[in-house]
Amino acid sequence: MVIHNKMYGHAFRKLRLSKGYSLSYFSRINISKATISDFENGRTIINIEKLDMMLNEMNVSLSEFDLLLNNYVPIFQEEFLLELEEADYHQNQIKIRKLYAEAAESFYKWEALAAKACLKELSQSDINEISIFIRNIKEWGYFELTFAYFVVEWLKTDLIVEVMNDFERKNKNEYIIAKYRRRLFQIIYRIIEIFIFRDEESKARVLIKYVERYHHTEEFYSFILNALAKSFIQYRFEDKVEATLKINRLLAFLEEVDCHVMKKYYENKFNELKKVK
Repeated sequence: MVIHNKMYGHAFRKLRLSKGYSLSYFSRINISKATISDFENGRTIINIEKLDMMLNEMNVSLSEFDLLLNNYVPIFQEEFLLELEEADYHQNQIKIRKLYAEAAESFYKWEALAAKACLKELSQSDINEISIFIRNIKEWGYFELTFAYFVVEWLKTDLIVEVMNDFERKNKNEYIIAKYRRRLFQIIYRIIEIFIFRDEESKARVLIKYVERYHHTEEFYSFILNALAKSFIQYRFEDKVEATLKINRLLAFLEEVDCHVMKKYYENKFNELKKVK
């Protein structure tokens, strides 16, 4: 079998660099620097046996490489999504509007809709189109997951439940990919917030249990998301006084460790929650 899709070479290069291997490393299995460079840059083809040999040298299986391919995102697309996420996190409306204009002018439909969602300007027609797109996703690659992260609050509750069931059925293997795992848990915690605001207590609690099966809460970011989600649930459905103390302690801690943007983001979320009747 011959590998000829440029995506394979780009994904291989990304993997090689992430593991710190030089082009010359593979000379030990008689594959030249020129051969690998041409493959990575899409100038030449390579057979599956040779690819398997190179992956083995990096202790990566073909099945793991296949997962990476399924989550491959073109560089321009990845940069756009990262910029949009940062602008949304900072609530930088000017930047989000600029990104929306760039995507719309370049006919990047789904990127434009993601930015439009961040601006809170989706029309009912947009929402219907997004819902159809989400329902028809066959493989949850990194782009699809990130798109869902931006638009999920616009979806009906029953569709959100469908999305979660889809994650559970299709994506257990992808937990080995750190970038994918982080994005997956970001969207799950966002969905938990949505369920809290929509008075869906049982659904929020089910997701907390689900995410704790896979999420390493000893990691700082994971710990904070988990603690805030639980405290928001307590505030909404149990004890507002005790929950307020916990949330304020968490926000103060974020301030102490210089996570000012994260602190401001969740402070705003908490203020929104206080207004919910």
